[in-house]
Amino acid sequence: MKLFYIANVRLPTEKAHGIQIVRMCESFGKLGIDVSLIAPMRFKTKKLRFFNEDIYSFYKINKNFQLKKLFNMDFLLLDNYLPKILTGLPFLIQNSSFLVTCLIYSLCKKVDLIYTRSFLFTVLLNFFKKNSVILELHNLPFKKFSQIIFKKFIKRINKIVVINENIKNILISWGVDGNKILTGTSAIADSCLKVIKKDDARIKLNIAKNEKIIMYTGNLYAWKGVYTLADAALLAPEYVFYIVGGSDFDKEVQMFKIYLKNKKIKNINMVGYVKPSLIQYYLAAADILVAPNSAKSDASMNYTSPLKLYEYMASRRPIILSDLTSMRNLIDAKFVFWMKPDDPKSLIDKIKEVENNESIAKKKAQEAFSFVKTKTWDNRAEDILKYWNLI
Repeated sequence: MKLFYIANVRLPTEKAHGIQIVRMCESFGKLGIDVSLIAPMRFKTKKLRFFNEDIYSFYKINKNFQLKKLFNMDFLLLDNYLPKILTGLPFLIQNSSFLVTCLIYSLCKKVDLIYTRSFLFTVLLNFFKKNSVILELHNLPFKKFSQIIFKKFIKRINKIVVINENIKNILISWGVDGNKILTGTSAIADSCLKVIKKDDARIKLNIAKNEKIIMYTGNLYAWKGVYTLADAALLAPEYVFYIVGGSDFDKEVQMFKIYLKNKKIKNINMVGYVKPSLIQYYLAAADILVAPNSAKSDASMNYTSPLKLYEYMASRRPIILSDLTSMRNLIDAKFVFWMKPDDPKSLIDKIKEVENNESIAKKKAQEAFSFVKTKTWDNRAEDILKYWNLI
């Protein structure tokens, strides 16, 4: 079987979705499928130009699929310099040009199955290859006009993968046949399941052994709860808060640095972006891992299935999560400690609770690890294809 995975993303990328995309391609390839990952030719950010590796070396994955980069009009790096009224125009141009190129390419090539995260591309391709497209949805439109258009066309798509049960339930309430929808949460690579001792990780990363480290990994969007984390750091100077992630391409990073400076927060170590292969060492170096997502965002409340959560569970470290429906739908409540969203004091209280209940914290971490061992990308890819009798 010939499969195209079509993804409008820069590859390699600083974003977590890059990990998911290449891991899924690798896992499809392990099933004996002839996989081509179709992505746009994109300019690299400064950080990625420094790494200067192909995706197989960068992500440390098997070269069992092909990468094909297609023409598009990439002006996205200009977005930060345009007047506010033109913000978003570079993305519209880039997305439209890549969509047209992909459509022509897909129709000219012999392919059995197309897998994509683009709703618009799926709608267009559905006119030509109705039963040959799988759409993976990570969120839903929240603007009224966008919802009207979305509801009209989503019912025509026969194969849909969603990343949590909330999205599935909403789609069913909008009239989509539940049998067309499969829930496939994020997953973990087998290589991330190896045991790394805290001391060994700290030596590798040149981190002091005596630091009490609270770790967050991921981007610095407000809905991820990073400002709650910053305010918590201000309340608890005895801890060192590490933030691993954030692209130099994002405005959010600079905004967050200004916030720290204005608040005079000194106990946050902003590591910045690191290669995916180093993430597990940072997680292993931590005492406690946190994902303090905000309840003020619809994406955070209902749609998220954070890759970091699965990486956290694989690290065997205690985890503190915001008490949100999206999070509770992903894992058993007993695996983690739950904090009140958008509440810095609640986060500090939970950190103290973890410290004061070491045996309970270790038990939760081990139970989370036992759970996540089955949530591999290989299992996810196989489940998706089996659901529609494609293997």
